[in-house]
Amino acid sequence: MAFNEPGTSHFYDATAIAEVLSNRGHNITFLLPIGSGESVSKYNDKFQFITLGDRCRVQKTIIYDTVRQAQDMTIQSSTFSMETIKLPINLIIGYIHSLATGTEDYLCDVAVTDLLKSKFDLVMIEGSYLWIHGLLNRFNVPYALLTTCAPSPLTNSWNRAPNLPSVLPGFMAHTNHRKPMSFFWRLYSTFLLSASQVFFTTIADRTMVTAASAYVADVVVPPTVSFSRSDLWLTNADYATDVPRPYLPNTVMVGGLSIEEAKPLTEEFQTIADGANTHGLLVVSMGTVVTGVSQQQTDAMAAALARLPQTVIWKTPTPRPTVIGNNTLLRSWIPQKGLLAHPNTRALVYHCGNNGAFEALYHGIPIIAIPIFADQFDVAYRVMSNGMGKVVGLSILTDETLFEAVSEVINKPQYRDRAIFLSTVYRDNSDPAPERAAFWVEYILRHSGNKLMRSKVAFMGFCEEYLLDVWAFCSVSLYIIFLITKRTFSLLFSLVYK
Repeated sequence: MAFNEPGTSHFYDATAIAEVLSNRGHNITFLLPIGSGESVSKYNDKFQFITLGDRCRVQKTIIYDTVRQAQDMTIQSSTFSMETIKLPINLIIGYIHSLATGTEDYLCDVAVTDLLKSKFDLVMIEGSYLWIHGLLNRFNVPYALLTTCAPSPLTNSWNRAPNLPSVLPGFMAHTNHRKPMSFFWRLYSTFLLSASQVFFTTIADRTMVTAASAYVADVVVPPTVSFSRSDLWLTNADYATDVPRPYLPNTVMVGGLSIEEAKPLTEEFQTIADGANTHGLLVVSMGTVVTGVSQQQTDAMAAALARLPQTVIWKTPTPRPTVIGNNTLLRSWIPQKGLLAHPNTRALVYHCGNNGAFEALYHGIPIIAIPIFADQFDVAYRVMSNGMGKVVGLSILTDETLFEAVSEVINKPQYRDRAIFLSTVYRDNSDPAPERAAFWVEYILRHSGNKLMRSKVAFMGFCEEYLLDVWAFCSVSLYIIFLITKRTFSLLFSLVYK
């Protein structure tokens, strides 16, 4: 299993599946690009870990610099300056660079060479990190993809599933995902999908293929093609929250991989939660990896929270607020799952990472979403579209806008009722997400792949897939028929009026 960023939600989604497989007798080996730490060491008795060394010339910080640029672009989106123009350009350049360097990271290291000498029955990678796809060119075994981010029209395209931009909102579309889109958002979705497909097939794919060619003797399959040729695609989504979209048979929805029964709270947090029985408890968390709010925005959040009658437990943000209210408790770490399960919890103020949103959904807790980066916008607007919360964008974040949003979500029962209803829908499954994922992984292992449920379009050319040859034939045929008809009538006309 090759995944990025140990200690993040992406990694823990993978370990949730790996634990089930390990308990069923399978041997699991993780290939990670960066050091270990507590997030890895606690699994040492269950899995084998191989970490990429420092022998390559690549600096791992490039990818994180790209993420930081994207966050900066989000923060500065409300102001116009030359930096606002430069940031998207720098982001694209940085992303292209990270694709090349990340691909080399996973192919040039001695650890990977040694790994190839071992026999594996299946390879699973984080599908959203395209640079990991280069590994698939080195292993001649069935493979599965796990995408931990919220699905988008682009992933549908890569998997060669039907994809209509008139129905599926484009990436980061700030609109209701459950209602028919306006002309603007249909135009936005169409343009973004088309531009993204051109970018990834003509620039991103070629960049990664070039980087991988130095280490792979055979023909290199680019990531957008390897995506569609996967034996199994596990997507961290569920119809309780996601937009209904067509999936191919080799796609399995495993939304909520991080959900587990809440552990008992420590004495400190139990006392705080139990004591909030009058007005309730408000949980605030802006994530672990992504820290993309300014000092002004953090202070605005603190001012809004101070005006609330609820007890507030806030995972200390970066930057730290200058002043907090008497009702607000800052903690460097909070047991988010345990607090969401407590009966006194009224709502969650959250950056809308996919896993945390599923955890709130599971416990029927409404969300006040403050998305910062990437798929967090999609998750946030799906929360809003499903009626279980509101969105407060960073560009409009003030103490007043946040106070009004939190007050509305907590005081109007419709949000809590909707969250409870969606929780009931989500829970109405035959098995938990990790168990479901493990079943299909074992299915692939039992049948040496899953080619029967894989679309043949993955092996077709562009002209064949989009029927360009058929349309060309029809156009030429109609033109020939037109010429023959015209010539025939001309001859008839000349004979009649000769």
